[in-house]
Amino acid sequence: MDLYFYLERDSPLHRLHPVTKIAVTATACTAGLLLARPLHLAAACLSAAAMLALAGALGNLRRVRAFLALASVGAVAVWTLVGRGPTPLWLWMTREGLAAGVVAALRIDLFLLAGVLFLSVARNEET
Repeated sequence: MDLYFYLERDSPLHRLHPVTKIAVTATACTAGLLLARPLHLAAACLSAAAMLALAGALGNLRRVRAFLALASVGAVAVWTLVGRGPTPLWLWMTREGLAAGVVAALRIDLFLLAGVLFLSVARNEET
């Protein structure tokens, strides 16, 4: 098992300047904080996944898929259980809590995808 995520590839993302790679990661994380609608966050996650595919780093995405799934399910479960709102869903759980959980899960996924992308295309010597 390889501890490092960096992949030696000749993709457009690998050829970017190291500062640009950091800027792409920071932009993705900033988008995750600023976007509040699930559809917009899902589009940002798909964009990050497309960049992973462009970089030839889908293998690294497979390495973290269990963590992505657990973090998503955990966020949705916690927010559904503790989120408050006027629209009941079931027992004490509300529709607004579920929506907040989906938003939180997509944000976490976007942060993780951006991190995996950065680690896949940036060598240690570049950072």
